[in-house]
Amino acid sequence: MALLVACVIAFTRLDGTARWLTIAAGAAIEGVEAMAMIWWSRRGKPHVGRESLIGVVGVTATACRPVGRVRIHGENWSARCSAGCDAGVQVRVVSITGLELEVIPVAHSPGGGL
Repeated sequence: MALLVACVIAFTRLDGTARWLTIAAGAAIEGVEAMAMIWWSRRGKPHVGRESLIGVVGVTATACRPVGRVRIHGENWSARCSAGCDAGVQVRVVSITGLELEVIPVAHSPGGGL
């Protein structure tokens, strides 16, 4: 937007060197703005995709001895629980292999409860 405004001002009101300096300043502002937006968009943790599931607490839909189903954010996932747990137990996702989640019961997870 800064480059567009600079071009309009430069070509309607200015001549010579001032015109090109105005366009260059507009381009510089546009570049800084683009870099700031890229930085801002990358500053947080992912909100989508497999990586966003690490550390999330869910509930087992079926018994996981060692393989079962876990419900997280309204979706059913295939899960593996080495410690084993019954249906309805809260579990925390510790890793992901393919489309299978590795989970541990919340009581056994680092940090304990919710």
